[in-house]
Amino acid sequence: MNWALPEWTVLALLREQPRHGFAIAASTAVDGPVGRVWQIARPVIYRALDRLEAAELIRPLTVESGPGPQRTIYELTPRGRGRCGRVAHRAGPACPRHAVASAGQAGAAGSARH
Repeated sequence: MNWALPEWTVLALLREQPRHGFAIAASTAVDGPVGRVWQIARPVIYRALDRLEAAELIRPLTVESGPGPQRTIYELTPRGRGRCGRVAHRAGPACPRHAVASAGQAGAAGSARH
């Protein structure tokens, strides 16, 4: 299946560390580190999580409880990690992982200037 920006962004962020959908959506919001470059609406992130889980590229790791709703924390499956690795190998610096990391660094640098 061909994935679009939301799926690749979710994979890239999960490659760095397991996260729940709300944390991913916060990263891609206008004021988030990725959102400074690419904004992806929360419902689109949750649809991407559903598609990636159905494709067995991610899986639930645990459920985080606390005030508010429970949040499912996702991690890459070995298949998902392999998919990211193949893309990173072919794309080099243009890989979504590198792009997302760069966006986060740019956002941090931008906020440090203000």
